[in-house]
Amino acid sequence: MTMSYEKLYVLSMLMVLLFLDGWAGPYIPPLGGALSYAIWFGIKTYIVMMVMVFTRSVYGRYRPDQALRMSWSSLLGLVMAALLLSLAIKVF
Repeated sequence: MTMSYEKLYVLSMLMVLLFLDGWAGPYIPPLGGALSYAIWFGIKTYIVMMVMVFTRSVYGRYRPDQALRMSWSSLLGLVMAALLLSLAIKVF
């Protein structure tokens, strides 16, 4: 059980580093540089973790056949629409 939470924490940190601008945030003068950046990194990591925990608790586990049925029935249409929209934007 501990490994699950460790993996969640590490994945949240990686997501913050790669996609959410890392430790960047408004500078807090009373805290200094290093502590200010560490606090912003911790806040962003906590928010990402809470979103992952919420998603995991609300949605149950999908069986592979359920995931395939959902992707072929609904997501394929959305992907094609996004592809056509991006092509139209590129052409015009």
